[in-house]
Amino acid sequence: TYNDVKAHVRMLTTNPQWLKALEQEPITLVFDGIENLGLLCQRWLCSKYDVTDIAEGKGGFGLWGYYEKEIAGLINDIVSHGYTIVFIGHEQETKEGFRKIAGDKRNIKPIQDSSDIVAYLTSNGVDENNRVIPSSAWLAETDQFFARSRFDYMDTYLEVFSAENLIKAIEEGINRQIEIENAEVTDFAGQQDMYTSSV
Repeated sequence: TYNDVKAHVRMLTTNPQWLKALEQEPITLVFDGIENLGLLCQRWLCSKYDVTDIAEGKGGFGLWGYYEKEIAGLINDIVSHGYTIVFIGHEQETKEGFRKIAGDKRNIKPIQDSSDIVAYLTSNGVDENNRVIPSSAWLAETDQFFARSRFDYMDTYLEVFSAENLIKAIEEGINRQIEIENAEVTDFAGQQDMYTSSV
């Protein structure tokens, strides 16, 4: 349920033991099926405001604003604490044939906007022994699908998609940027200090 999701996010963002553990080593969280997060949130709002559909709330004006703020707040809470977060979504195709992340924009936009990398995976089928060949990853948008990376110098295609290959591509992209732009590097704590000191 959405209450379960909220409880987990609250625990991960306020529990001193989790936050202390995060200071000691990286922690990765995986949200699988992000398009369902919106449906869970809508069901939660319907129950909270005693309506059968989110469009019926507030005397027929709908609960769309509440929905948008609720999802954005939840995503902002979890991404702002230094966890490595993997959001897994499925694709939907527009009537023009463009493939993007499935789900409505109020649910997907905060996830997409806070993600450093949006990878579009393509299947490579099976080999002669019917074993699955690892997927390939695209890290830049094409006329066929949505993908992107905040790292300007990162490779935009990984023939074999794996966590190790993605980490390696990120590191290489950052190193290229340092070399080309003479950029400075900091860790998450340093980044948070910069944000705090600039407010």
